Amino acid sequence: MAIDRVESSLRNKGMAWIRSRSGFVRYKMLKRVSLLEEIVCALDRARIPHCVTGGFAYDAMRGALTRYHADVDFALLGEHAEAAFAALRARGLDVTSRTAHKAVVATGDLHADLFLWRDVGHGNVDMMLLTETGCIEVQMPRHFVTASESVELMGVRFQIPSKQYLVSVLPFIDHLDDRAFICSLETAAPPRFEESVGHVEINTRRFAFRAVSSDTQLQERPQ
Repeated sequence: MAIDRVESSLRNKGMAWIRSRSGFVRYKMLKRVSLLEEIVCALDRARIPHCVTGGFAYDAMRGALTRYHADVDFALLGEHAEAAFAALRARGLDVTSRTAHKAVVATGDLHADLFLWRDVGHGNVDMMLLTETGCIEVQMPRHFVTASESVELMGVRFQIPSKQYLVSVLPFIDHLDDRAFICSLETAAPPRFEESVGHVEINTRRFAFRAVSSDTQLQERPQ
């Protein structure tokens, strides 16, 4: 009904306004940073290589919290998934494996996404995620995932991936400010993505990283 749509619209606008208030953002982010720190401690203790990605990684590079983040994102190699799950469960966290490329870590009403990069040989790894418009798959060199640097945000130190990694996951990023920030990053090898479309069970857009000397661009590969 029309009145239900109006109510939903007002509720969404109200939450958007609340989430834009700095006090609310900091309070909510303290809880998420606490979860981030707990996951980092568990993985570090088990000596499992990992990186924090997504909004918290971008803000750490900016040097300050810029907006509300609904969750925390981590990236690690799929070959370390079972050891990571065991380490997190030993710390009392719930871990649910959703797909071969993604798992969710939860405690109470907080959660974090673990993105698991699968080794596909020839020094490359890939990630496949389901979106509203279909499936997106990205392939990149393995060392983009394993290279990292130490940063600090809100008093917590953690590892974030290389700029090459952040630029390479651009096809997954929807938030306009995040896309603009990523596109502003200078990398040693500016990438080009060769795009192809597969037709298996669902429509899949595949992006393969290629290092070139020109600016970042997306190109569709002929079938």
